[in-house]
Amino acid sequence: MKILVATQTKGGLEDLVSPVFGRAPTFTIVEVKDNKIKKAEVHQNTAASGFRGVGIQAAQFAANKGVDVIIAGNIGPYASSILAQTGIEVVTGFVGMKVKDAVESYLKGTGFARAYPARFPVLPATPQAAPLAKASLTHKECINFQNGFCTLYGIPVDPNGTDICPNFMPRGKVQRIQPKLSKLDIEFEKRMLELEKKMIEEQINYLDKKIKELEKLKK
Repeated sequence: MKILVATQTKGGLEDLVSPVFGRAPTFTIVEVKDNKIKKAEVHQNTAASGFRGVGIQAAQFAANKGVDVIIAGNIGPYASSILAQTGIEVVTGFVGMKVKDAVESYLKGTGFARAYPARFPVLPATPQAAPLAKASLTHKECINFQNGFCTLYGIPVDPNGTDICPNFMPRGKVQRIQPKLSKLDIEFEKRMLELEKKMIEEQINYLDKKIKELEKLKK
């Protein structure tokens, strides 16, 4: 298994996970076998200083390197769209954690905020839903599809894709009933949202820093 980690500075197992993906200075690719880290190699992110399409270029780099998993603080919608088509698992979280610790936490299944497509939670099926002929249905026919994204999972999907999930609800036929959440579920969701908020704030701070650096170069 190959795990690409967006890193904040020079890269390597001791470097920290970057809050951003497309503009991360380096990528550390970690090879894992039998759930153990075997080696790591560092690559400069040549797209980091670009003005447009940096996320897409970074996603294409990851695909060309044959990675199975990407770890970063946050990944934008354009890069996510590319990665969703390649089948690469995307994991957000671990910001500020050492690469080695982040990879080990991922392998244990702990510490990340969100992962897709491999780690989707399967929500309880709605009792009112009638059996569906999956082969004839597409994502855009689901009530959870909006502007190229699945609003249920918050990920980009192919509008014409037929790989629908167990929570598919056809438009105009079935009204989705949200399952009642326990206090534990609510607390967990609250913590996940707080973590994502923190990651976004760190990403904003990082981008503000880059903008100031560019402003200095103009003078």
